[in-house]
Amino acid sequence: MSLPASERLTAVLRAAQYLGTLTPQQDPWAELAHALESFFRCDLALIVRPDGDGQPRLVHAFTRGIPAEEILRLTQEEVRAVLETGFLGTQTLAAPACSLVFLPLPRDRRTAAVAIVGQAVAEPFTREDLEILLALGGLFGNVVARIETERELRDHQQTLESLVARRTAELEQTNARLVRESAERRASEAALKQADQRKNEFIAVLSHELRTPLAAVSNSMFILEHAAPGSDQALRSQALIGRQVTQLFRLVDDLLDVTRITHNKIQLQRQRMDLVQAVRESVEDQFDAFQASGVRLTFEAPDRPVWVLADPARVAQMVGNLLTNAGKFTGRDGAVTLQVQPGDGHLAVVSVADTGVGMDPELIGRLFQPFEQAERSLAGNPGGLGLGLALTKGLAELHGGRITASSPGLGQGSRFSLALPMVAHPDQPREAAPVPAGRLRRHRILVIEDNLDAALTLRLLLEHFGHEVATAHSARTGLERAKVLRPEVVFCDIGLPDTDGYSVARTLRSDPQFEPAYLVAMTGYGQDEDKRRALEAGFDRHLTKPTDPAELERLFTF
Repeated sequence: MSLPASERLTAVLRAAQYLGTLTPQQDPWAELAHALESFFRCDLALIVRPDGDGQPRLVHAFTRGIPAEEILRLTQEEVRAVLETGFLGTQTLAAPACSLVFLPLPRDRRTAAVAIVGQAVAEPFTREDLEILLALGGLFGNVVARIETERELRDHQQTLESLVARRTAELEQTNARLVRESAERRASEAALKQADQRKNEFIAVLSHELRTPLAAVSNSMFILEHAAPGSDQALRSQALIGRQVTQLFRLVDDLLDVTRITHNKIQLQRQRMDLVQAVRESVEDQFDAFQASGVRLTFEAPDRPVWVLADPARVAQMVGNLLTNAGKFTGRDGAVTLQVQPGDGHLAVVSVADTGVGMDPELIGRLFQPFEQAERSLAGNPGGLGLGLALTKGLAELHGGRITASSPGLGQGSRFSLALPMVAHPDQPREAAPVPAGRLRRHRILVIEDNLDAALTLRLLLEHFGHEVATAHSARTGLERAKVLRPEVVFCDIGLPDTDGYSVARTLRSDPQFEPAYLVAMTGYGQDEDKRRALEAGFDRHLTKPTDPAELERLFTF
């Protein structure tokens, strides 16, 4: 090295101090070369490490005009030997003229390397020079070991921090999920508890609503058994039975309609209709009932038609439900106002406002759920199953409309608004389809019904209409009697003990002698799918139990 002896110790101390300050972010090989050049004024400093095949590879170079690649090519064997043995070596080259020291650096697998230190003179390094370089190599080995340890610790720390962060995030997500699931579970438990309470209340209400007309019917039957035929008591009892049976029909129909709407089984028979006229007819139907209860009913509508596309029967049902609901919760001397107005946009609005018990906001939020209604204490036990508004909401939405409710508060009345899609004024008014002319004539009828009471009452009803009636209580007996009687009309229940009514219909249709017979399916199943199956099996008509006697009478005008 080109340092006077007096400066060598200073250079070693400065190099040691410099290398001791290296951090894991610095390249130690480049900094070693820099120290050799800066503090010892070397003309050449090459750092060589073995590659994957064990061949020397230059990783850093500092030279003053001496070609590094040429030096490495000329000294590959010496470099390889030092890498293998770990001993210091020296060499003097003639061209280029320089003296070289092959300084082994730490023998660790990760850090094994050789520093080629050279000076551009043909004189070899002195013993003092070699001692300085060996000391520097040992110092550098410690520095590299420290740096690698710090890097490992840093990597481990980063890995641990990443792991902790990931685990923390997972725990937070788990905690959030548990909190959410707990909230959902509590909400579900509350909903189940509320549903169970509503179910129990519904069963109690249903029991009351069924027992009341049944009790009246039972009492009236007793009176009919003991009163003189045609007496005032007998006539009043008959009228009462008729009213209560109608009420039972309405309860059953409401329950079935809720199920049909829930399962999307209702098919609307839409047509262009005058909403004003339809609502006016509903008002006329209920006017007497309002008058009897002491509630003033007012109808307001424009003096021109309001055309909507809707099912007339369902419109009457919806308006009737709203009027019934208003009358139920409006006390004597109260008032109910029904209005029909062309609304904004494409909707016509039927509004029913009353001066009754009113509602609080909590009730309005769940008012259109099945089996929900105002507290009985507010209206003096108004009765009913709480299905009317739920049915009205479902039917309104099926029509593409909506229903809303509002109230200023308890004791301040309520308002319900039913909106239905309007259509343009028809070009020509539609004429009602003519009712086919016909007269009731005597028919030979077979009733196949496994319920003895149902078969007997249907037989008595048909005989009252003047028909000749026979009964059978199983499919097998019915088919046998059909072969003997050759009936013109067959009423057949679907649910028979030995087979179903569809099989009976198919069997009859397969026999040419029954081809002219008129087959009527009578069943408690009234879904559209049930009607389709009945027609496919060969029935001409499907009637849902219980059947209106007037509808039975109309059936025979052929």
